[in-house]
Amino acid sequence: MSEELLNTLEEKVLNAVEMIEFLKVEVADLEPLKGQLAELTEENNALKEARSQWEEKLTSMIGKLEQQEDATESDASEEDADDDESEEDSEEGSDSGEHSFST
Repeated sequence: MSEELLNTLEEKVLNAVEMIEFLKVEVADLEPLKGQLAELTEENNALKEARSQWEEKLTSMIGKLEQQEDATESDASEEDADDDESEEDSEEGSDSGEHSFST
C-alpha cells in the first residue's frame, strides 16, 4: 500500500514539475509584452498630456473669439443707439422747423 502512495505522490510531483515548466515558458513569453505595455503606457500618458494642452489652447482661443464677438456686438449696439439718437434729434428739429415755417 505504501508503494501505491509513493507512485501516486511521484505522479503528482511530476505533474507539478511539468506545470511549473509550462508556466515558466508562459511567463518568459510575457516578458516582451511587459516592455510593450510600459512603452504604450508612456505613450498614452504623453498623448493625454498633449490632448490636455490642445484643449487648453482651444478653450483660450474660443474665449478670445467670444470676447471679440461681445465687443463687436457692443460696438454695434452703441452705433445703433447713436443712430437712434441722431434720428430723434433730426425729427425734433424737423418738428420745430415745421412750426416755424408754418407760422
